[in-house]
Amino acid sequence: PDFEKNKKISLLHSSKEKLRRERIKYCCEQLRTLLPYIKGRKNDSASILEATVDYVKYIREKIPPAIMGQITDILQSNRRFCKKQQMSIQLSLP
Repeated sequence: PDFEKNKKISLLHSSKEKLRRERIKYCCEQLRTLLPYIKGRKNDSASILEATVDYVKYIREKIPPAIMGQITDILQSNRRFCKKQQMSIQLSLP
């Protein structure tokens, strides 16, 4: 009984871990397609995440504070910001 129970728990954990890895892989692929192409950049997950951080920092520096405030307000007004929600952000540009 304990052996079968442990085996089921192990299989459940393995399948959940596999799904988690697949989600990470899928999201990294999405990020890779969203980033501007940088010649010589590696495509492994860590490099994609690093490039995403660099890109977001760069974009944030370019966004005027008033617009950044609007973006922050919109995101904070939602209970959860996730891929399932299609959010249309209307910004008033100066």
